[in-house]
Amino acid sequence: MAKKDRNSGFVRQAGIMGQMLREAKAPASGSNAVAQAMAGKDAREEYRAAQARKAAETPRMSFKFLSTGK
Repeated sequence: MAKKDRNSGFVRQAGIMGQMLREAKAPASGSNAVAQAMAGKDAREEYRAAQARKAAETPRMSFKFLSTGK
């Protein structure tokens, strides 16, 4: 059976769920964890799109080709 002391996953999960419920009931201030996670998602999508564009523009050469000519 799992341990249920103060550092167990049960206690951590309960704390996180309580925080999410508290933030869901609070007025939207944009500073809660959910809003930050959603903003982070947008930033990651923009970053990944920029990296994909950069990779498409830059020619790539294999080091194997340089050493073997194949």
